[in-house]
Amino acid sequence: MNYELKPWPTLTASNLAKDLLPPVTFEHTVRVNYNLIRMFFDGKDCPLQERTFSVIAAYLHDVVEDTKLSTNTVAELFSDTMAETVGLLTHDKKAEDYGVYIRRIGESGNKVAIQVKLADIQDNLTRDTDYLDKHPRLETKYLLAQVYLEQCEAGLDD
Repeated sequence: MNYELKPWPTLTASNLAKDLLPPVTFEHTVRVNYNLIRMFFDGKDCPLQERTFSVIAAYLHDVVEDTKLSTNTVAELFSDTMAETVGLLTHDKKAEDYGVYIRRIGESGNKVAIQVKLADIQDNLTRDTDYLDKHPRLETKYLLAQVYLEQCEAGLDD
């Protein structure tokens, strides 16, 4: 995977997410980043460029889905590969069933998209347990997606 990015990408990504997303969603992207680093990078030897690319994707994972920003703009600001990754993480709830969306990510073989989605699911499973207790089908949906994507991630070459 090509992890090349334009200059100052992390600062641009975090500022862009903070400026465009509602505060509660921006806070979610920060937690997703924390999960991503904890789950996939802590204590592991990973090239800085790959880690940086992953952190940026985590900041941007909801930006196209929840704002008017397009993947074309993501490509202009960061790279075509980042736009492709963010595009994979974008779920059009009106046009695509959640299971189809998760399969699309898993079948892509895009390691960063799979890992960011796993970190996203982890946040969704842990941030509001009262809500999940009232909506057990939602928790089941997240857990099934998590198991599937963990299998996909385990099958990728490092």
